[in-house]
Amino acid sequence: MNIISINIRQLLWLGIFLFGMAMISPIANATEAPPSFLRILGSGNLQQPSDVAVDSTGNVYVASSSTDNNGYRVVKKFTNTGTLITSWPIVTDVAGLPGNVNLPLSIAVDENVVYVAVGTRTAGAGNPRIEKFTLDGTPLDPLNLPVDISQLHTVSIFGSTSDDDGQQFLSPIGIKIVGDFAYVADDFSGDIQVFNKYTGEFITKHNSGPVSVRLAGIAVDPNPSDGSLASIYISVNNIYATSIGVWKYAFHIIHLAQKATSWIESKVVI
Repeated sequence: MNIISINIRQLLWLGIFLFGMAMISPIANATEAPPSFLRILGSGNLQQPSDVAVDSTGNVYVASSSTDNNGYRVVKKFTNTGTLITSWPIVTDVAGLPGNVNLPLSIAVDENVVYVAVGTRTAGAGNPRIEKFTLDGTPLDPLNLPVDISQLHTVSIFGSTSDDDGQQFLSPIGIKIVGDFAYVADDFSGDIQVFNKYTGEFITKHNSGPVSVRLAGIAVDPNPSDGSLASIYISVNNIYATSIGVWKYAFHIIHLAQKATSWIESKVVI
């Protein structure tokens, strides 16, 4: 009886040990083998991805430094499991030719339109701009009419091609489309610029501070609890700025036709 009792206890401990190993094994495997989507996107399809957006059906759009066979920088569109659907070129040179002057810095998808913020890491260099495409990559003008890519460098979706009105981009580092408006964070200038997304009309802008302020990104809450039209968050990463972190602005449109707006800021919220 003692021998049988010992054997039963040994079997019980062996069962507990095997059950524990079975529970630990998936965790260990999860750290060793990343999901297939990450493997696909990291297997040479992309170079220096700068931003990512998702449409209403779950397709994923990535702005990166990857180039096509003609040397154009491209946007790549994937399924939500990582299968490449298509890619299309963006204009990166001043003359609308292939080149390495500009990079796609940010991307946003709204309804059936893809917006790409193009700029450089040097203030005002190249041809900083916002470009607009269909979900399959057809270039669009401000009113969503197709335009030939050879002419895309002459089309200004948001912002001006000159700084006469003070709304020229130096390097649009982030773009968000919320409601009827497009919000663009412009690096180097420290500006947050607001446009009518349907017409491209400039509404207003707010400067975030001195020249030393460098913007890194933007997020917009369309349903703030303070009663404003939107809460706008910008990330500031320049170590020479007086305050770094995330700054918050409560944005109000007082009279749209007169472009009367107000901004209430609270710096260093994070």
